[in-house]
Amino acid sequence: MLKTLNIITGIKLASVGYKDDSPKYKRKQQWKISFHTLLNPIFSTKWFKLIKSPDFEHILQNRPRIYIKPFRPYISTKWTKNHKVKTILDTYNFLKEKNIINEILTDSIIIANINIDNQDIGFVKLEYDDRFRKEGELVLTFECTKCNEKISSVAFSFEEKKPNNWNCLIGCVQGYSSKANFKQAQKLLYGMRPNSFIIFTLQKLIKELSCNNILCASNLIQVNRKKHFINIQKYHKISFNYNEFYEDSGAIKETPEWYSLPITPKQKSIDDVKSKKRNLYKKRYKLLDDISLQIKNNINNFYKK
Repeated sequence: MLKTLNIITGIKLASVGYKDDSPKYKRKQQWKISFHTLLNPIFSTKWFKLIKSPDFEHILQNRPRIYIKPFRPYISTKWTKNHKVKTILDTYNFLKEKNIINEILTDSIIIANINIDNQDIGFVKLEYDDRFRKEGELVLTFECTKCNEKISSVAFSFEEKKPNNWNCLIGCVQGYSSKANFKQAQKLLYGMRPNSFIIFTLQKLIKELSCNNILCASNLIQVNRKKHFINIQKYHKISFNYNEFYEDSGAIKETPEWYSLPITPKQKSIDDVKSKKRNLYKKRYKLLDDISLQIKNNINNFYKK
């Protein structure tokens, strides 16, 4: 009886979550959740009861596909279902505490505009993106209006390790523009790589949100390793070296699974820059200072609401 009720609930949730997709794809998702509930009847009962509760109703309404998340890889390939649930709940509780949950659930927040020589060339926004559903509840995206394309994103969630001690957990960093636009965006940022730029903005955001630590999922636990039901390491390799990127960003390897990234961005001193590049770096740092101030002011405005 319990398994049957769970299957019915799961099918209904999938119907809502994938209502805009083709009937064939929706049926596929209904079969998937039915399979998961059969394998995990007790967990499914508790999870479905939680997301349909009054406290979670508004979140489920705006994130109708959240029902499937604990059954799939989420941020770390080594996490249990209960760990995934805790991080999902912690993230939305954190957003409530910071007074930005409604904006995130229903829209996106532009935390900084990128202005060069009195001309807007792009912006950074905080949002949800279903493309990164396995890598985190939140996505920070750099969009270049000059390129007319999204350039780079970082996906993350929040976890409370102990009362009032919060970790930001980065699930992935990804560039997804054409190679030409990626290079154009880098040129507009005075030579700063877009992926490094989006990490910089995240560090500034995390500081203003009074989060304590930033942890980055290493290559070892990347959820892309379980992207396929049958994972063949030879053919399903991660194309991006996260370990190397995090180390270049100033992160320290805490464990084989996690890197610790400083909340204060790594920045080269002007004195250590070659003389022929100093003018470029001065312009870059001026831009980053402006973006930092915008993030601070925009986040403070939410606190005052």
